Amino acid sequence: MRFPFTLLLALMTLLAPALAEAPRCNDQGKFPDSPWRAWSVVAERVEVRASASLLALLGTPRAGWGPVDPARWTPRWIVPRGYVAMARVVQGSTVLRDGAGLPWLLIDLGAGRLGVAPAESRYFYPIENDPPRPDAVGAYQRTLHVFWEVVDSDPAGLNVRLHPRFPRRFDDCSAVWPSTPVRDWPIIGSVPQGTVLQGVTGNLGVIHVTDPDKTAWVMVRFGQGVGFVRWNARFVRPVAGPVEPIRSGR
Repeated sequence: MRFPFTLLLALMTLLAPALAEAPRCNDQGKFPDSPWRAWSVVAERVEVRASASLLALLGTPRAGWGPVDPARWTPRWIVPRGYVAMARVVQGSTVLRDGAGLPWLLIDLGAGRLGVAPAESRYFYPIENDPPRPDAVGAYQRTLHVFWEVVDSDPAGLNVRLHPRFPRRFDDCSAVWPSTPVRDWPIIGSVPQGTVLQGVTGNLGVIHVTDPDKTAWVMVRFGQGVGFVRWNARFVRPVAGPVEPIRSGR
């Protein structure tokens, strides 16, 4: 069976981001042109700039763009460390070049919010395109994904638990964690549906524990400290993260 050339070309276009090798930065920390779509923010916070001319620019061939200077565009939003930025592929690449040849990542924040930020290793790191998926019973596995939205519809909210003797310096190699199952730890609060929680990360990704009955729990930031919530698709789902608008005059 022969595939029409146009169909084959369309399939190659759709599969290109999945088949592409993750881009590597050069000696100056700049990323090359690439169709890679998913990028994790590694800086404390990154400003995303926008311009009224951006959409018009994207609708014309790259050869006709002329010099652009995103550094002069208005900072519109801020994304925090751990945010998963989904870049938009335009004419084969998610990277724009300014008049000096410097790379800018074209970021789609959703809800019509489109902007750019420097495509540099001090701000971003390429990650796998697919968000973490739960297993057959809804539990999540080890992942670097940081932000989780509460989907539990219980009017009382999703319970947050913490043992009273949980070590304050829990990431210290000498810290001794309570041995009892997390399900038996006291409830220290709750969070309503729609809340975006930030997972606490360690050397192997977000910190999580599994009770003897295979119930998974993930450590999240809560109040002035941390707590544990159920790490299951019935209670939380992975999301990109919060986007903070930059107020005028700031």
